[in-house]
Amino acid sequence: YLQPYDETHLIGFGKSSTNVTWENAALFQGLKLSLFDVTDPSNPIDASDYLVGDRGSDSPALTDHKSVLFDRSLNLLVIPLTIAQAQPDATCTWCYNPLVWQGAYVFNVTVQNGIVFRGGITHLATGQLPSWYNSSFFVTRALYIGSVLYTISNNTVKMNSLSDLTELNSVSLA
Repeated sequence: YLQPYDETHLIGFGKSSTNVTWENAALFQGLKLSLFDVTDPSNPIDASDYLVGDRGSDSPALTDHKSVLFDRSLNLLVIPLTIAQAQPDATCTWCYNPLVWQGAYVFNVTVQNGIVFRGGITHLATGQLPSWYNSSFFVTRALYIGSVLYTISNNTVKMNSLSDLTELNSVSLA
């Protein structure tokens, strides 16, 4: 996913990767959010980045640009994602890791400060791990009206304060 930030910067979102030694290939790892300086288009510079999760992490933003909320006037970027986390004793480098969180990550993005994580909003119950049986609670969209940030899943619309992300209310759609 690429999003113009201004005339000389792009926001990029995709999967991070590592080279593998046994073949001319790469393994997808976690998710990577970058702010690129493209003042010289033939030599883009990764001015700021933020890595999320490990192998198995995913986001609707990788296939659906409408899942991303970006408003430059507010320095606001919201991306729904599912985070996988590597286990300390894992021996399989190509296996997907267990899922540990699902929701929307909220960022401030500026040229001066780069990408700054503000917090995450989930629709899952505290301690509940993401899986197929609770996927109706997976956040897929975000929007804001005034000073309220709305996150949307098939089951719930949650309202949080745009200034500090405190939960204000939620509405069940089921």
